[in-house]
Amino acid sequence: MFAADTIPLVRSSFVRGTALAFALAGAITLSGCSTPVIPSPATPSAGSGSPSSSSDFDMPQGSVPGQVAFAQVDSVSSMPTNGSTVGPGLLVRGRSFVIEGGCVGPSGGRFRLTTAEVSSAPRTLTEGELACGQAVRDQTSGVSDFSGPVQLAFISTDGIELGWLRVIQEPAG
Repeated sequence: MFAADTIPLVRSSFVRGTALAFALAGAITLSGCSTPVIPSPATPSAGSGSPSSSSDFDMPQGSVPGQVAFAQVDSVSSMPTNGSTVGPGLLVRGRSFVIEGGCVGPSGGRFRLTTAEVSSAPRTLTEGELACGQAVRDQTSGVSDFSGPVQLAFISTDGIELGWLRVIQEPAG
């Protein structure tokens, strides 16, 4: 048991420690720390399809019907990114899909579409190239021999300043 004269000391230390914790939390909040904003996958804007510079390039925003994967690369902004998003849909065996995209840069890059099941190692479904300044649609197409989540990723981006790709599953039909 505590001696009667030590209880105020313990209570005083607890109050000071709690006050210090709240002060630190407030300082962190005021310093501008926040959760990073991750851009969402995208829809291309209606345009000519071959922008001449990164300032003319529209990165799609939001998903489109049938979208099963999205990837983007940005090597010119203050926060360069090379990310991919699985979904929102799933690839269905036996149905056609198309990989579409666009980019700005001196040449282009390479991409890979893989399975994205948590329970097994990724399997490559297809690989291809994205040439900057070319038409957006029909970069690569095929028929899926896999059902489930897929991941689309840029594997070479040296010739891309800004770019995006997405996999769209054609409607059943």
